[in-house]
Amino acid sequence: MFLDGSETVSQGADSIGLVLAGGQSSRFGNRDKCFELLGGRPLIDHVLDRANSQVGDLLVSSDQNPERFKEKGIPVIPDGIPDYAGPLAGLLSVLDWMEGNAGQFRQWGWIATFPVDCPFFPEDMVDRLMTAAKDKGQPVIAASNGRAHPVFGLWPRRIRQPLRAFIDAPGRHRLLDFSESMDAVTVSFKAPSIDPFFNINTPDDLECANQFLADGCAPD
Repeated sequence: MFLDGSETVSQGADSIGLVLAGGQSSRFGNRDKCFELLGGRPLIDHVLDRANSQVGDLLVSSDQNPERFKEKGIPVIPDGIPDYAGPLAGLLSVLDWMEGNAGQFRQWGWIATFPVDCPFFPEDMVDRLMTAAKDKGQPVIAASNGRAHPVFGLWPRRIRQPLRAFIDAPGRHRLLDFSESMDAVTVSFKAPSIDPFFNINTPDDLECANQFLADGCAPD
């Protein structure tokens, strides 16, 4: 189901944000992509700034050394699924962790996910997703140019058990497949100059992103 992302927005403060920073960065020469410089600042800082303004609180999911995020002052949740990497594992690990800390996180009914390598996502993205989520009561993912971006999603906490069952089942474990199994709503966003969900996979992509900033065509 596709909705127009320009509809009246609700408040993303009802959600907790999860920055997905657990990738291996294999196409980036196995360097720690999170701290590569974009416009003179670490890539993760751009993502944290945009995410922080849209949610009630923030967490980071990573199966790498959590100490490297210490100065950010944000809880880091390790991937608790052996031999399984990817955003599904990060999302499930955080849902499990939140259940164990229910007193602190009881108020958050939704989790908004943001990949660490996409620094230009819309500043009102969570509000737009939340509008659709509250209307339909099911997961919502972003899209642009006819392409779904399930790593930019809004997930109700009730998906914890279905997500575990999905991961435990044989076969491929893609976030898009899981979102489809949950009948996720898709909200489309316009891309007037550059795609707001442009992701940095390679050093060439980082060079392009820096050029976007230098040319003033990246979103504010």
